[in-house]
Amino acid sequence: MNVAINQMAYDGFLRVALESVLSSRFVHLMSDVDLHVPNHANLARCVWAYGYSEWQSLDARPISVGWDWCVVADRNGKLALERDGALRSNVMLVDRCGRDFGWLESLEVLETVIDVLPWREQVWHRMPSPSPA
Repeated sequence: MNVAINQMAYDGFLRVALESVLSSRFVHLMSDVDLHVPNHANLARCVWAYGYSEWQSLDARPISVGWDWCVVADRNGKLALERDGALRSNVMLVDRCGRDFGWLESLEVLETVIDVLPWREQVWHRMPSPSPA
């Protein structure tokens, strides 16, 4: 049985085959700086700002993905963006027989999908400039 994209279940998840996610086109909805440090934040690595980013697919029943990020300093002191904390999504990936991948497995796969999105460019474009200390 081939599973079509966007089967909604009673638990609120959108059941989606991996192939469908990989062929979906995602667009940036919003990114912003979070004025409050998230509970899960790794304070040892983040040096300047925390925030979040939200993206959505252009499918009839949109796939939603969101995550927190932080600004870190690389080895040379250059600022860079990294995902921080768990991904948020309305998707439960399913195999070709319609069986759930499982929540953690779905998140792991979706993280690889968002890593290829140009989210860092979108965030930098919207971020205020750091003020000198």
